[in-house]
Amino acid sequence: MLWNQIGSTATTFDIDRYLPDSFDRSLGRAVDASKAVGIEDAPIAPELAYSFENIVSENSITTDRIQLRLNNYFTDESENETLTYSVTATPQGVVNFQPPVNGILTLYGNQVGQATVTITATDKTNLSVSGSFEFIYRDANKPFDLYPLPVKNDILWIRAGLAYQGNVKITMTDSMGKQFYHNDNVVLNILNPTQLNLSKLAPGTYTIEIETKPANTGEGKPVAPKRAKEIFVKL
Repeated sequence: MLWNQIGSTATTFDIDRYLPDSFDRSLGRAVDASKAVGIEDAPIAPELAYSFENIVSENSITTDRIQLRLNNYFTDESENETLTYSVTATPQGVVNFQPPVNGILTLYGNQVGQATVTITATDKTNLSVSGSFEFIYRDANKPFDLYPLPVKNDILWIRAGLAYQGNVKITMTDSMGKQFYHNDNVVLNILNPTQLNLSKLAPGTYTIEIETKPANTGEGKPVAPKRAKEIFVKL
């Protein structure tokens, strides 16, 4: 028995409950060390040494590729052990990727939108660890993105281009030019798209206009607002 004295309170611990069956209690040592598994011998899962950063790809050519060296992000206690990697992207279609080769993952944008990419590293004992990041793909030729197009389920997403981030005004008109929506206090961010509910709109063709607000360069020089329009169809 082991006694642990804390102040005036004594606590009893039954060591026998925690000793392996191979331990010879009369000698006070393990009879066969190869059969006694210590804490230091337990398999240790790989670790995510560095978090992934979100990726924003503003390319108009879908074949432009981004490569990640996964061995720079994941580590394993055994230096001689090779990790295997699996990759998923949700939702599908935004980003395409090739299976990692020699620890290198190749990604490229496929369609405008945002997807969560999850990478899992597994060691030879089948222990694993995962890391995720957001992959944003957009057309660099457009000031902002509207998707999905055409609008099928009443929801229109707006993602700002780099020049249209921040506080903006949004106006929408119908095919006759009649304004039916205006909001001069919308915050657009390239990593966090804004959602518009169009459930009250009848099927048709509409125009959306986004205008940035006046700003300055920090040197007292005003910056003129930017304005851009896009036509979309609601089914």
